[in-house]
Amino acid sequence: MPNTTPLFRQKAILAFIRRKPFSTFEEIENYVNQKLEEQYFVDDKTKAGFTKRTFQRDLKDIAQIFGKEVKYDKKEKGYHIESDVGDFALEQLMSAFDVINAIKLSKNIAPLFFLEDKKPGGTEHLFGILHAIQRKLFLEFEHKKFWKDHTTNRKVKPLAIKEYRHRWYLVAQDEKDGVVKTFGLDRVSNLHVSSQTFKVGPEVDLVKKFQHYYGIIGSDDEAPTEVMLAFTSFQAKYVKSLPLHSSQKIVLENPEETQISLCIFPTHDFIMELLSFGAEVKVLEPEWLAKELAERHQKAFLKNM
Repeated sequence: MPNTTPLFRQKAILAFIRRKPFSTFEEIENYVNQKLEEQYFVDDKTKAGFTKRTFQRDLKDIAQIFGKEVKYDKKEKGYHIESDVGDFALEQLMSAFDVINAIKLSKNIAPLFFLEDKKPGGTEHLFGILHAIQRKLFLEFEHKKFWKDHTTNRKVKPLAIKEYRHRWYLVAQDEKDGVVKTFGLDRVSNLHVSSQTFKVGPEVDLVKKFQHYYGIIGSDDEAPTEVMLAFTSFQAKYVKSLPLHSSQKIVLENPEETQISLCIFPTHDFIMELLSFGAEVKVLEPEWLAKELAERHQKAFLKNM
């Protein structure tokens, strides 16, 4: 059975209990075994490995990985999720695992399943990193930046995993200078999970750090910027169905255009995203960002002449 099975099983448990609160273990067991059979074509001997003890271990991992506490309610005689409110980050994480499993499964049904020809590099490190994050173990590895020819040895406190544009990144606190950094997994080699444990100080707040990020590049600005964009009515349909950022709000909407506001750090990643829309978007505010886009479009136009 592949090493993705525990995560697949945990996601199945979480999805089932969210859909049917106060489920019994037997109901959860039947559902998980059904999903395992669909995903991995497992036999009865393998399914028997999903015991009550395995289930209890899975609940602990669900709390650590997905941030959801699954509890047994004696009155209702079933399992439920405490404080199961809408969680955008959780939905993204579960979606990411769906993608990983779909990629794996597509090898068996290639004529029916078409994916972009973009292999997400570094995914072989994901489960080792998750193990280190869960148990607060130091990671040691070699890392090579795109703009440098040499590799550097790193020892870090792994904090989280972030995905952006088909690439996976490790968010970690560098032991050398105490700074929280992102490392592209496709540029990580010789990854080693140490037996040395670590503690994270209260000054490390990833939710606050990434709240106004776009992509993975940080900013030295103290406060995020209010960005106002105007999209054509056609492009607005796509932007509304797949928001650019969690802070996205519709300010004005008419047959000609849709104006939205974002509260972000407008870094290089965000500028690249705006450039990809071409003439379908206008920057209304801030002025410096509008000029930046105009200059870049102008340079691209001149190069093509």
